[in-house]
Amino acid sequence: MVASRGISRPPFRPTVSGMTEKLGLPAITVVGLGLLAAPRVVLHDLDLIHEGTFVNALFVFVPLLIWIAVAVWRSTNPFVSMLAAGGVYGICLVVGHNLFAPVDGLFLRAAMSVSSIFTGIAVGIVCGAVAWGIRRVLPSSGRRAATPRPAAGPAATPKR
Repeated sequence: MVASRGISRPPFRPTVSGMTEKLGLPAITVVGLGLLAAPRVVLHDLDLIHEGTFVNALFVFVPLLIWIAVAVWRSTNPFVSMLAAGGVYGICLVVGHNLFAPVDGLFLRAAMSVSSIFTGIAVGIVCGAVAWGIRRVLPSSGRRAATPRPAAGPAATPKR
């Protein structure tokens, strides 16, 4: 309740539909996209795949191409969707590196963790920018339409 005016407001309760609206995709889809890139972290840290090989390139680029495709054709807000997927990927990097990378010392692990989060977010930003750019040049047929938002201000008031 707003004491100064006696106005009662319902308590804030986040909803799944509200989160989906803000993220542009269902949260489970965003988490799934972030997890899609996680196998490369584990395989690389266990030294099972190596940089510069075709297999490594597949593990690097295929998940990100899937991210972009999903954002272009399914998201109502591709930049935010990819930013969130990048955040999940960053968390996967932190967990993977802390479990499998041979690093000694608390300071190095902390630095690696911060770096991993920033890397995931940077990947999300780049993928989001690419998806947003593709959405700007492609016709809207075949993809989910964004939910229209009501206009605000005096222009939104119907004239009689």
